[in-house]
Amino acid sequence: EAMGMPTDDGIFGFTPFAEMWVGRWAMLGFISSICVEFVTGKGTLAQIGLPAPSTPMLIAVLTVAGGATLAGAIKTGQRATSKQMSRTEIARYKNFLGLNKEDDWKIEAAAMKNRGDFTKPGNDVAAIAASKAEGAPVDKFLSTNEVAEGDAAAAEMKASSSVAVAEREAA
Repeated sequence: EAMGMPTDDGIFGFTPFAEMWVGRWAMLGFISSICVEFVTGKGTLAQIGLPAPSTPMLIAVLTVAGGATLAGAIKTGQRATSKQMSRTEIARYKNFLGLNKEDDWKIEAAAMKNRGDFTKPGNDVAAIAASKAEGAPVDKFLSTNEVAEGDAAAAEMKASSSVAVAEREAA
């Protein structure tokens, strides 16, 4: 044990020890940033000389954070499929996903198969054809090459969404 936390599963990765300390450091950093911003009147990025808001900075942060998240998820998935996870890790993930009973994952998988794939439109070909024929304001907007046509289609789309909102609020 280190600092009151068990280190049986290691100190790096998605383990209780690592999660606890990363969370503590994140809270400390957030609070100190707020305090310094209050005292100086400058935001966190302005304090270190970076422009804010900055589109390139946002893209860089999202790329790094997204890449790290994706890498961690892929590594966890590979460990799970190659059966390299410990029983403790498997139990932790099952608990996190709400699959606490022995056969919950089988029941949930069967239910997902019965619901069908949400990315496919279904089997009602007539309904799909009717929907395509009816069209939508967004179809007009996306299929135009002229600025004036695009502006007109955008105005029509906004008007139809305003009507839908008004109908929803009236109901």
